[in-house]
Amino acid sequence: EIRVPFSTDSAQSTANMKGGLHEIMHMTISPSEETIIASTRNNQLYTIGLTGAEISKGEHSLFEALSQPFHYDQITGLDVCTRKPLVATCSLDRTVRIWIYDNNSLDLTKEFQEEAFSVALHPSGLYVL
Repeated sequence: EIRVPFSTDSAQSTANMKGGLHEIMHMTISPSEETIIASTRNNQLYTIGLTGAEISKGEHSLFEALSQPFHYDQITGLDVCTRKPLVATCSLDRTVRIWIYDNNSLDLTKEFQEEAFSVALHPSGLYVL
């Protein structure tokens, strides 16, 4: 049995339990037939290697996250910092995320009690509204 792991992000885990968002929507296999990549209903990407001994033994296996978690609901706001390589996004998933676009990585995630509909970065990159 192969499963998609539950997120450590509490907002995402709550939504996953409510709406079955871990349901795999699409799968593809690498040309070498060594890896499967799956996308879920909440737009997350997961991967699993097919060469592992645990799959052939019939043991339970888990997909691993392919990259940092993305927003899993509609993005409602976005701003770019003028002096640093930062992008801020907010979403109906009640999170604000700060991304570093130089290396395509997620720097910070903050969860709120209510949805944020807009976000703004100070030009210095030190403050977020």
